[in-house]
Amino acid sequence: MNEILPPGQGFRLPKFRLIILMLSPFLLIGGVVASGFAVNRVLPEQPAGPYSKTGLTTGTSLPDVEVENPDGNKLFLLHCANCHGAKGDGVGLAGLNPRARYFGYDKFKFVSTTNAAKTGGGMPTDDDLFGTLKRGIAGSPMPSFGHLPDAQLWALVGQVRKFVRVEVIVQRMKDSVKTKAELSEEGFDEKSDWSPVAIEKMRQMAEMEVAVGLSFALPNPFPESTPEGIAHGKLIFEKAACVSCHGTNGKGDGPQSKDPKFLNENGTKAVPRDLTAGLFKGGAAPDHIYSRVFLGIPGTPMPMSGLTVPPQDIIDLVHYVKSLEQR
Repeated sequence: MNEILPPGQGFRLPKFRLIILMLSPFLLIGGVVASGFAVNRVLPEQPAGPYSKTGLTTGTSLPDVEVENPDGNKLFLLHCANCHGAKGDGVGLAGLNPRARYFGYDKFKFVSTTNAAKTGGGMPTDDDLFGTLKRGIAGSPMPSFGHLPDAQLWALVGQVRKFVRVEVIVQRMKDSVKTKAELSEEGFDEKSDWSPVAIEKMRQMAEMEVAVGLSFALPNPFPESTPEGIAHGKLIFEKAACVSCHGTNGKGDGPQSKDPKFLNENGTKAVPRDLTAGLFKGGAAPDHIYSRVFLGIPGTPMPMSGLTVPPQDIIDLVHYVKSLEQR
């Protein structure tokens, strides 16, 4: 029974109940710890998951970790398919908007080559693709995969190349079918008109399109910035109409950015980079920015300036752009 106390002293629990109440938090913590030990004794008996401690210690956490020639397709399915889709068509489970790159259909943006292939702007070198995987694309859902061994990154580069080659061949065959069907009054019979010779011709045409283009000369070493160069770069920034997209102060708020018709080639809205943020999708080093100015960014309104702007002007422009990061 509860004790009857004199008026003003309130209600008091019996001592044994008070002791249990005080000890209950410690009993709860002890139970959780004990259950953790019990579960830990069971886990090693189960199959090792891809990221379990057992999987990591046995080398089964990632495919081909110790293999000299890793399987690019396995790695792609593990690391890339969630966004790019299992076939590299940009239709992954992540459901990005805009969608991830459709290899062989969308243009490659961050390249060091000058060819203008129908399917990809400047077709990237293996080093270009490797660098994108290593760095990631700042300001986008594309993360850095620099934590992976180089052998795995090169295997992924090879897999992307395969996707591009296959898609280009398919697209060229579709174009040929469409053209022949439009020119022929009787239509085009794929079964009878697709000879091995015709297919081989399509393949050769596709191989020409996916061939790596010519590289351009980067300043090496890249000159150091000077106050005079930065001041000259600002004049180039204004003279070359960079302000129309990037804005007077480089914040990406130029008049073009407000135009609803300011679009990328795939119909998505073009968003000029805020140069003051220091986040550059193709890399923030001076030679990366020089490449983007010289070659432009295929598939976007960012034009190629290397044919009209002298190299020294581009160098000064790069130093001015880099100076904006500190404002």
